[in-house]
Amino acid sequence: MSTKYDDLNKVILSGNLVDKPQEIEVEGRPKFAKASLASNKSWKKGEEWHSSVVFNALVFNNGLVGSISTLEKGDKISIVGETKNRALKDEQGDKKGYAVEIRVLELHILRPKKEAKTEPETEGVTAE
Repeated sequence: MSTKYDDLNKVILSGNLVDKPQEIEVEGRPKFAKASLASNKSWKKGEEWHSSVVFNALVFNNGLVGSISTLEKGDKISIVGETKNRALKDEQGDKKGYAVEIRVLELHILRPKKEAKTEPETEGVTAE
């Protein structure tokens, strides 16, 4: 049974890459890549200011892996994706907990760090 809320699993994030995305190959599976994204969020907790929220589990599948090979640490991107829960297991194979990943469906390169142009350049790529 479908409802009007079936497509609510949507995440939109913008920020700077914490490091160069890491391409990963596992035998028997399609190539994928992982990256971390930091936003410029600032907040005050008590008398102390905190800044930056880091999303560590961005996963790029399918056609997006080739698109991220040119990205570097500090590049500004925007992504559209969905959350996916993944079970974590210890060395004995026992369930250890869960991780929430963001599977990237669309990638928009807003402005590479090296290019300081007055207008952001946007390049959009969608996973197929």
